[in-house]
Amino acid sequence: MNLLYGYRLEKAHSTINDLRTQLSYAENKLGQLQNKEVPPKELVVENIKPFLSYDGHKIELSSLEEYIIDSVGHLIGRPVESVDLELVVRVFDRRILTFNSNRCQLRVRYLLLSETLGIYIDVSDLPPA
Repeated sequence: MNLLYGYRLEKAHSTINDLRTQLSYAENKLGQLQNKEVPPKELVVENIKPFLSYDGHKIELSSLEEYIIDSVGHLIGRPVESVDLELVVRVFDRRILTFNSNRCQLRVRYLLLSETLGIYIDVSDLPPA
């Protein structure tokens, strides 16, 4: 019974952390959009959405998503025409990250840019250094 309770408690804690991250991201996005003065007919980046393909179990995808959003979060509120997609690819492609002593490598599959910047990334585990 204690194991079941511990599992549910851990799952609830993980959900709470994910929701806090989403709320923080939404508040930052709202602040950036309110501070930008862009002509109404111009298409601007309003959201950043990472799509992760990961078969492993060593890394929490929420922390990886948070890293990706923090890295390119400054693009929110910018006109779509001014976003340099090659630079975004260079930021993430072949990047090696360490989370809780677990290493992974990112490979950018492709990007989609409209009001939402979609970043499609393959994540693979690396052996410890």
